[in-house]
Amino acid sequence: MNTSLITSTFVFLWLALNMNDANAKKDCDLLLTKRLYLAHMMCLGERRDPISIHERSISYSFAGDDLQSEKLFESEEIAQHLGDQLFIPDSSIRFRRYDALPQLENLSRGRSVVMLNEAHHVSRHRIFALQLARVLRKQGFTHLAVEGLSTSVKTNALGYVSLDSPATGAYTQDPEFAYFLREAINLGYELVSYEVFNTKSIEERELGQAKNIAKIIENNPYAKVLVYAGYGHIRKSASKSHIDWMAKIFGQLTGINPLSIDQVGGTPAYYSALTPSTWKEVENDLISTSSVFKENGNWLVSGTYKGTVDITVFHPKQKLTNGRPDWLSENRQKHVVKASSLGTVRPAIVRAILKGDKNGVPIDQVYLRNVEDVTLLIPSGEYDIELENLENGNRIIYTINLKPL
Repeated sequence: MNTSLITSTFVFLWLALNMNDANAKKDCDLLLTKRLYLAHMMCLGERRDPISIHERSISYSFAGDDLQSEKLFESEEIAQHLGDQLFIPDSSIRFRRYDALPQLENLSRGRSVVMLNEAHHVSRHRIFALQLARVLRKQGFTHLAVEGLSTSVKTNALGYVSLDSPATGAYTQDPEFAYFLREAINLGYELVSYEVFNTKSIEERELGQAKNIAKIIENNPYAKVLVYAGYGHIRKSASKSHIDWMAKIFGQLTGINPLSIDQVGGTPAYYSALTPSTWKEVENDLISTSSVFKENGNWLVSGTYKGTVDITVFHPKQKLTNGRPDWLSENRQKHVVKASSLGTVRPAIVRAILKGDKNGVPIDQVYLRNVEDVTLLIPSGEYDIELENLENGNRIIYTINLKPL
């Protein structure tokens, strides 16, 4: 994913808050409070302006259709390309590969703040964020500061994200994001919202975010904070657009040099022409585990973030089994929902909702175009299996209890 895509997306998000269409979008978003993900997707419509495309791609990612989400998200950017660009790796460059999590564990020792980014339409980034949070919790990290939360008080109290809570943020309706936050609370993290609202410029937003994160340290000098942010907020120096990003301002305010970890620039795009050239350089050395690399003794950073962060995590291309991605399978069991129990109305969404959650975000859900069996990936527990279509809304089709393996 290249610089122009990331920068333009950031600007689009900010502009979206100030457009006349904001009220219409708010009406669509209200459908999510009733767990009507498919209705939300249809409400957003088929408009081709960049903001609408961005919102629809995120809706697809929420619904479990990650490939369609990526394809749609990149559709405007690929229109500017004539086709896949010929890429020939430089055979003279030698990279040394390491498993990402053990190296990030070592790099975070002695740090009080670690920052990790995500692309807002890529759910796999939230699963890696959870893996990193587990590692950092063992080192005594205490707070998880999340851009995606409006406020954090109710989410901390409930222990999970409730769709009808004002504490829910813009992206936490995604099952993977909600699962990340649920597990973080179970690990003992205190969730903190650091977002600022109704800002008039990107610069004002960056400053406000930095100040809010600095307050965590100010209020608790012994706090150790994992900051989870979108895209370029984690840059510790100005980018080509000459914006002073949140991480840089935070360092200036506090004197703390955070460990800044990029994973956006280490993720392959749906369209090869948009995949970062740095990812292509290391592609042949990638295995099934997320990786980091050294080049001449220095940690490799993707070209989009070079000189602004400390390290890039490189994710392999996802592999699908029964239509489901490999990155979602850790600590989860397969549960097959037979097509015979799903009727024939399409499109539809099949989901698993943990018993006891009051209007909680699904643990897993899958978007259906065809009449076929569905594989859900869910941890042990008791679940309602729910079907949503545009004729009948939501209905529970049965309940299961998955015992620990």
